[in-house]
Amino acid sequence: VFSGGKLGNEKDTIEQAKYTGAQTDEDSELLEDERLWPALGRDVQDVVYAFGAAEKIAAIAVATRLRAAGRRVELSLGSAKLKRVLGDADKAGVERVYLIGEDERARGVVKVRDLAKKEEHEEPLKG
Repeated sequence: VFSGGKLGNEKDTIEQAKYTGAQTDEDSELLEDERLWPALGRDVQDVVYAFGAAEKIAAIAVATRLRAAGRRVELSLGSAKLKRVLGDADKAGVERVYLIGEDERARGVVKVRDLAKKEEHEEPLKG
């Protein structure tokens, strides 16, 4: 069955996916791996990623602050795996990824990964 758990027959799943669309992260990854997922252009400078539910409010605040400064921001609230978010961001030419996990939130900081310079630093959550 397509969506909702482990994939059974991958060929059947791919055929069904062509007509019904992706329903889960697993489905989306399978479609992309098979090059059946449409490549959408993204004009994004920054991605803000929250590792869990407790970090969502902080992530929204960071994204709001960046947008107010004129940045084009995409917000990822922990539904996708970090490795995938970073890979997608790199492919899309995103400049920076802001990471907020439990430790960062507790310390009042956000980790900033500069993808072009391959550097990482921390900034205050409230800026």
